Amino acid sequence: MKDSKNNTLIIITRHYPYGAVSESFLDPEIPHLCSIFHKIIIVPTKKPTFIEKTERNFPSNVTIENSFIQNTSFYNIKNKPLRNISRLLIVIRSRHFYREVINNFSVIVHKSAMTCLVKHLSNALYFEKWLKKYIQKEDFDLSKTIFYTYWLMGVTSGIAFTKIHYPEIKLISRAHAWDLYEERHMPHYIPYRKEIFQYLNKLFLISDYGKQYIVKRYPKAELICTVAKLGVMNPNFTTKTSSDEILRIVSCSYVSPIKRIDVIIRGLAKLSELRPENRIKWVHIGYGSLLPKIKNLSKEYLPTNIEFSFTGYLQNVIQYYKDNCVDIFINTSASEGIPVTIMEVQSCGIPVIATSVGGTPEIVSDTVGVLLSENPTPLEVASAICRILDNPEKFREQRLNSKKNWEANYNAERNFSSFAKQLKEL
Repeated sequence: MKDSKNNTLIIITRHYPYGAVSESFLDPEIPHLCSIFHKIIIVPTKKPTFIEKTERNFPSNVTIENSFIQNTSFYNIKNKPLRNISRLLIVIRSRHFYREVINNFSVIVHKSAMTCLVKHLSNALYFEKWLKKYIQKEDFDLSKTIFYTYWLMGVTSGIAFTKIHYPEIKLISRAHAWDLYEERHMPHYIPYRKEIFQYLNKLFLISDYGKQYIVKRYPKAELICTVAKLGVMNPNFTTKTSSDEILRIVSCSYVSPIKRIDVIIRGLAKLSELRPENRIKWVHIGYGSLLPKIKNLSKEYLPTNIEFSFTGYLQNVIQYYKDNCVDIFINTSASEGIPVTIMEVQSCGIPVIATSVGGTPEIVSDTVGVLLSENPTPLEVASAICRILDNPEKFREQRLNSKKNWEANYNAERNFSSFAKQLKEL
C-alpha cells in the first residue's frame, strides 16, 4: 500500500531512461519505488550517445520530464570553446563560486581543479535555475516530495542551492564510485564536497567501503550515511562451462584507462608462457575510446594459443552468458564501487578474478574466485587463472558460491525492496 506521507519521487539521472548501459541498474529498482510512491518523475540531464540510446516502458505512475535536456543551454552548444565560455560566464556571476574558492583556495593554482569547479558549478546553477521554475510551474507539495539524485555530482549541488530558497525540500542521493572517490579525479578534488552534506537528508552508499570513505573524510556526515547495495535480477539459469578443454574467460566494461584492460592482456600473455599447452579464449564485452588501442595491444602481446575477440556494445549481456560457455570473469579495474558486472556474472554462477579496489573485496573472495592486489603484475593475474585451472573441485565450489553470494547480498528484489522502504520512512 502506498504511503501518503511522501507521494512524489523525482529521480534525477544522467541519461536514464534513454541510456541503455550506464544506468541500466535502475531498471529493477523502479518497480519497487512505484509500489511506494503515487507518482514518480524521472528527469534525465544529458542525452546518451547514439550507440546507447534506447527506450523503456514504465508503469502508469511514472512520467519522464524532458524539459531540462530540451531547453536551450550550454549543453546544446556544439562548439566546445563557446560552450566553455558560456559555462564561465554563468559561474563568475555566482556567489557560490567565490565561496568555494575561499574555502578551497588551491583551485586557483590548479587549472584542472578550476576546470572541474567551473563544470560542476555551471551544471549546478543551470539545474537550480530550471528547478525553481519547475517547482513553481508544477506547484509541488514539497512536504510530500523527495528529490533523488542518482549521482552525487553537479545536479545534487543544484538542488542543494535550491533548498536554500525552499528549505522544506527533501534531498537524497546515491554515491557509487566516480562521483564518490576524489582520487578518481585529477587533482583529487570534487567541488562542494563538504558543503553538500549540510543539505542532504540521506546519502545512500552502494558499499560499506564507500560509507567508510565518506565518514573518514567527513565525520559529521555519518548521521546521514546508509549502505544500500545495488542488485541484479535472478537470470534463472547457470552459465555453462567449457567441455572441450578450452578455458573461456570474459571481461565486461567500458574500454577506458580506469578499467586497465591492458593488465588482462599482459596477464594472459604471461599465462601463455606458464602454460603454453593450454588453449584460452578471451572475450571482452564493451566499447570505449581505447578500443582500437586495446585491439592492437592484443595482437602484439597474445600468442596463437590465446584467441581473443571484442563484441563491442551488447545491449543484453545476460543473454550472452546464457548462450555461451564462460568459465571465468575477470576485472582489473583501478577503481570501483561494487561492479554491477560482477553481480551479473555471480547471478549466473561464474567465478570472478578481480582487483582489491573500492568495494570489490565485499563481493569477491577466495570462496567465489580470486581477489588480486590493487595493482597486480602480469604474473599475479596469470597465477590467479592457474589456481582455478589447477583446482577443478574448488572451481565447482566457486561456481556454486558465486550464485549463493549473489542471492545473499545482491539480489535486486531484496535490496531494492529494502531501499524503497527506507525512502518511505523519510
